[in-house]
Amino acid sequence: MTVAKGNRALAMNSKMVLIAVKPSDFKPLLDEIIPYIHNDAHLISIAGGVTVRDLESLFPGKVTRLIPSIMAEVGQGIALACHNNRVTADDVRRIDRMFGAIGTMKIVRESDLDTVVDLTSTAPGLIVAMLQEYAKAGVRHSTLTDEEAEQMLIATLYGTAKLLSERGMSLDDVISRVATKGGSTEEGVKVLRNELPLTFDNMLNSTTRKRKNAGLKGSASVKTY
Repeated sequence: MTVAKGNRALAMNSKMVLIAVKPSDFKPLLDEIIPYIHNDAHLISIAGGVTVRDLESLFPGKVTRLIPSIMAEVGQGIALACHNNRVTADDVRRIDRMFGAIGTMKIVRESDLDTVVDLTSTAPGLIVAMLQEYAKAGVRHSTLTDEEAEQMLIATLYGTAKLLSERGMSLDDVISRVATKGGSTEEGVKVLRNELPLTFDNMLNSTTRKRKNAGLKGSASVKTY
C-alpha cells in the first residue's frame, strides 16, 4: 500500500480511481484530479445522479458507475454497475472480484438504474421506513409500545427473509401459505394491493426526480477534455 501526498498524486499514479466522496465534494474533486488521470486508467464513481455520459464528457477513458449498498456491511445485498464501452471483459471481471467480496455484483442498463437503485441500494431505508409506519399503526390499534411493535416486525421480517432465501419460497408462496381463503390476511393483502401501487409509483417518481436534480448541475467550472 502506498500513501499518496494528495489527490493529484493519487490520480497520476493509479490505474483505477474510485471516487467515493460526499455529493457536495464531487465536482470540486473532479476539477482537481481529471487533468492528472491517465487516459488508460479506469474511473469508477459511486455518485448518485452522475451518469456515465456525464463522466465521459469529463474523462475519455474507461468509466464505471458503481452503486453499493449498506448491506455490504454484512456481506449481503447487490452492488450495481454500469460500464461504458471502453471497459473490457477483464476490467469487468476485476470489478466483480473486488466488490463481489462484499455482496452480489449486478450489471444493469443505465436506463434502468434509477428504478434498480430503489430496489437495492436505497431499499433498506425505504423498507425500514415502511416498517416504522407499520409499527406505528400497530401501536395505534393496541396497548403495545413503539419498541415492542418494532421488535415484533423485525423478528417477523427476519424470518420471512429466511423463508425466501433459505427455503426457496417465492413471494407468492409466502402469501398463499399465510393468507388462507376468506381469512383476515387475505383481507389485508387486498387493501395493500389496492392502495400501495400509487404510493410506490409516487415514491419512485420522487426519488428518480431527486437523483436527476442532484447530478452535475451547476458544473460549468469543470473542464472537459
